[in-house]
Amino acid sequence: MSQDLTNDADRPEGPDLPGVSDVVLRRVRNGLLVAVGLLFSFLVLWWLQTVYTDWLWYGELGYRAVFTKILVMKIWLFVGGTAVTAAALIVNFYFTFRFSRGPSTLPVTDDTLRLLRAFLVLAVVITVLTAAPIFGSAASGRWEVFLLFLNKVSFGVSDPEFGRDLSFFIVTLRMLNFIQSWVMGILITSVVMSLFLYAGIYGLRGLNFFLAPRMLKHIGILGGLLMLSIGAGHVLAIYELVLSPGGLVAGAGYADIHARIPVLWLMTVIAALGAGAFFVSHYFGGLRLMIGSFSLWIIMVLLANLAYPALFQRFQVDPNQFERERVYIERNIEATRAAYQLDLVEEIALPAIGD
Repeated sequence: MSQDLTNDADRPEGPDLPGVSDVVLRRVRNGLLVAVGLLFSFLVLWWLQTVYTDWLWYGELGYRAVFTKILVMKIWLFVGGTAVTAAALIVNFYFTFRFSRGPSTLPVTDDTLRLLRAFLVLAVVITVLTAAPIFGSAASGRWEVFLLFLNKVSFGVSDPEFGRDLSFFIVTLRMLNFIQSWVMGILITSVVMSLFLYAGIYGLRGLNFFLAPRMLKHIGILGGLLMLSIGAGHVLAIYELVLSPGGLVAGAGYADIHARIPVLWLMTVIAALGAGAFFVSHYFGGLRLMIGSFSLWIIMVLLANLAYPALFQRFQVDPNQFERERVYIERNIEATRAAYQLDLVEEIALPAIGD
C-alpha cells in the first residue's frame, strides 16, 4: 500500500500530548548551546594543560622540535578528520530531512509536534557532535603513518611481483588502508543513522516505514559509495598479500598469486558493478536491484574469496608444495640476504701458512 507524502491529511481525533512553545524551545536551545560551549572549553583547557606539561618535559630532554612536529600533525589530522566527518554527516542528514518532510497525521497539537521534532533534531546534533570527534581522533591516532608518508624516500628496491618500490608497501599502503577503512566507517555510519532518522520522521508523520522514491535514491547513492569503498579495499588487499605472514614463506606465495589475486580482482569488478547498480536502482529495479547486487557480492565473498583459495591450496599446491613455491622461496632467501647485507660479503681465498 502506498502512502501520499505530499497531500495534507486530517488528524484523527484523540487526546493531545503536552506541547512546548517557541519561546521555551529557544530557551532550551540556548541553554544547550551554553552547556556544549562550557563542556568544549573544559575539554580544551584539560587538553592544553596536558600538552603544556609534555612540551616542557620534552624541551628539557632536548626533543621539543620533535614533540612540536608530532603535535602539529595530530592537531591537523584531528581538525581535518572532525571537519570532514561533520560535513559529510550534516549533508547526509540535510537530504534525509529534505526527502522525508511532509504533513503529519498524528492526533497531536502543533506544540507537541514541535517538541517531538526538537528531540529528533537534538538526536541528530548529538550524533554529529559525537561521531565527528571520534573519527577525528581516529585520524589523529595515525599521525605516524601520515608523517612517514610525507617524509618517505625511495628504498631503491622494487618488489619482484608488482614492480613497486618497497616504500609503497611499508609506508603508502598503510596510509591508504587507513583512509579506505576510515571513509567506509563514515559511510556505514551515514547509512545506519539515515535509516534511523527516516524511521523517526515517518513515525512523527504517522506513517509506516517504507522506501519512498526519494529515500530510495538517497540510500542508493550512499550504498553505491559504500560499494566503491569496498572495491578499493579489495584492490589494496591485493598489494597487502606482499606483507602476508602466512604460508610456507613470508609474503605472497603460489596460491596468493594464482588464486587470491585473480579472485580479488573479480571481487573488485563485482563491487564496482554493485556500486553502479545502487546508483541506478532509483530508475531501474528499485530495492530488489540493491539487494540482488549486494547479495551477489556476499555470495562471491563466501565462495570465491574464501572457499576457492583454500581449495586451490589444498589440491594444487599442497601435493607438490616445495616445487610450486620454489620461486617464492628463492625470493625470500634473496630478500633476507639483502636485508642483512649478506649479498655484499666478498669471499677471499687466503693461502695456508705452516704445516
